[in-house]
Amino acid sequence: MLTQVFTFTGAGDQLVLPRPIGTRTLLIIENDLAAPNSIRVNFDKIADANTGLRIVAGGNAFFDAVVPQNNIHVFAPVAGNIILTWINAAPTS
Repeated sequence: MLTQVFTFTGAGDQLVLPRPIGTRTLLIIENDLAAPNSIRVNFDKIADANTGLRIVAGGNAFFDAVVPQNNIHVFAPVAGNIILTWINAAPTS
């Protein structure tokens, strides 16, 4: 299991997690921004303030049964941190 803090220096999009080589089996995205700042998460597309999965300040998105295998983009409206935790299984031959 890997956990990484991503720091946003201002408003904008970041590719926070690229498509896995194997299979991603767990993904947790936590919004550590101060209220009322929601983040937006988009899969295989640049995230912006109006599209994608909305995660409120202090909230999270937890994927364990159906886990996105896409590139993960996050848009933050202000400077601050988000936290990602994930597990990638090794590719099968």
